[in-house]
Amino acid sequence: IYGLAQSGLLWEETHWAELISFGWVQCTAEKCLFKREFHSTTDGTAYTAYLCTYVDNLYMGFMPDDRNRDMIIEEMNTAFELNDLGVVTYSLSACVEQNPKARTLFLHQKPMIDDLIKRYFDGELPPIKGRAAPCTTWITELTPSEDKTSSETQAWETKCLSLGGRLNYIAQFTRPDIGAALSLAMRHVSGATEQVYKALLRIVVYLG
Repeated sequence: IYGLAQSGLLWEETHWAELISFGWVQCTAEKCLFKREFHSTTDGTAYTAYLCTYVDNLYMGFMPDDRNRDMIIEEMNTAFELNDLGVVTYSLSACVEQNPKARTLFLHQKPMIDDLIKRYFDGELPPIKGRAAPCTTWITELTPSEDKTSSETQAWETKCLSLGGRLNYIAQFTRPDIGAALSLAMRHVSGATEQVYKALLRIVVYLG
């Protein structure tokens, strides 16, 4: 799947075609999303099951204790060799907490945030004065270095890219509340300074 330039495309075409042949209906707006109508094996209630693909990962949503799930896995095993990992609890650096009885689902990235705190603060966060926020007004006053080719600027740029990339993954997945602060800091990454780096560190402290 990851070897050649067209491998991903060819895999998706093959994978999706098999899902459609099994009766799954592909969403026109989001090609990775599928749905299929079922009747519950417990009480006969009609419901819609959903399936998401992420490269070679499958995420399926069924009614609790419904044996249709087992039937689908057996069906798919005729086309692909599957490993059933059961109820999703952790995937793509995100924790998934489900409560079928309460019909709730929570996504969070606490392990990834804890790793940032350990990596950049040795596990001990500095105190924040006043209300916790991802930034203050001074973040709009950040300016890039005039000498963008100096070794010092290049060093800060490397540090900012490393930390900013990790924060961006968190912002895109579960924490959009840091998006504005991250954008305001990273716009100066090509002329990064210590102040830009400190702005990113403040976002880590806020997350913590």
